Parts: sequence; C-alpha cells; structure tokens
Amino acid sequence: MEVRSVTLMEVRSVTLMEVRSVTLMEVRSVTLMEVRSVTLMEVRSVTLMEVRSVTLMEVRSVTLMEVRSVTLMEVRSVTLMEVRSVTLMEVRSVTLMEVRSVTLMEVRSVTLMEVRSVTLMEVRSVTLMEVRSVTLMEVRSVTLMEVRSVTLMEVRSVTLMEVRSVTLMEVRSVTLMEVRSVTLMEVRSVTLMEVRSVTLMEVRSVTLMEVRSVTLMEETRD
Repeated sequence: MEVRSVTLMEVRSVTLMEVRSVTLMEVRSVTLMEVRSVTLMEVRSVTLMEVRSVTLMEVRSVTLMEVRSVTLMEVRSVTLMEVRSVTLMEVRSVTLMEVRSVTLMEVRSVTLMEVRSVTLMEVRSVTLMEVRSVTLMEVRSVTLMEVRSVTLMEVRSVTLMEVRSVTLMEVRSVTLMEVRSVTLMEVRSVTLMEVRSVTLMEVRSVTLMEVRSVTLMEETRD
C-alpha cells in the first residue's frame, strides 16, 4: 500500500461495523487528533505492519467489540495522550510484535473484558503515566516475552479479575511508582521467569484474592 500518513483532525466519530479486515502496511503514521470516538464492531481483524507511529491525542473513547484479532508488527510507537477510555470487549487476541514503545499518558481508563489473550513480544517499553485505572476482566492470558521495561507512574488502580494467567518471560524491569492499588482477584497463576528487577515505590496497597499460584523463576527479586 505505501500510504505515508493517515490524519484525522476534529472528526466526531469513526465507526466500522461488520468490516472483515482493516490492514495498514508500510504506513508511516496514523494520527487522530480531537476525535470524539473510534468504534469497531464485529471487525474480523485489525493489522498494522511496519507502521512508524500510531498517535491518538484528545480522543474521547476507543471501543472494540467482538473484534477477532488486533495485530501490530514492527510498529515503532503507539501513543495515547489524554484519551478518556480504551475498551476492548470480546476481542479474541491482541498481539504486539517488535513494537518499540507503548505509551499511555493521562488516559482515564483501560478496560479489557472477555479478551482471550494479550501478547507482547520483543516490545521495548510499556509506559503508563497518570492513568486512572487499568482493568482486566475474564481475560484468559497476559504474556510479556522479552519486554525491556514495564513502567507505571501515578496510576490509580490496576485490577485483574478472573484472569487465567499472567506470564512475564525475560522482562528486564517492572516498575510501579506512586500506584494507589494493585488488586488480583481469582487469578489462576502469576509467573515471572528471568525477570531482572521488580520495583515498587510509594505503592499504597497490593491485594491478592483467590490467586492459585505465584511463581518466580531465575533471578527474580522484589
């Protein structure tokens, strides 16, 4: 395709219903500024390959309902600034491969409901700054492989409910700074393998309820 850039400014809403697939290949940048809402309903797949950057600024809400898969391959950066809410409902899989950075700044809420799997492979950094809440409900698995760093700064709450498994493999560092609360409810297993460091600074509370197993393997320390 070789489209250089896609830019939407002051658009009220972008809605895709019953679309089979949305594919962007070799697009330099996708930018949404002051868009009220982005809604995808019953879309089979969303694929971004070799996209340089995806930026959402002052977007009110991003909603994906009954989307089969969201795949980002070799995307340089994904940035959400002042986005009110990101909601994924009944999404089968979210996969990020070789993405350089994922940054959420001043995002009000991130909610995943009945998502089958979230996979990050060879992602350089995941950063959440001043995010109000991150909620995962009935998510089957969250997997981070060869991720360099996960950083949460001034995040109000992180909640995992009825999540089957959380797995971190070869993650360099996990840092929580000024996080109010981390809650795991009915999580089956949490596994950290070859994680270099886990750091909690000014975290108010960490609560685990009905968690089946927590496993730390090979050089983990908290």
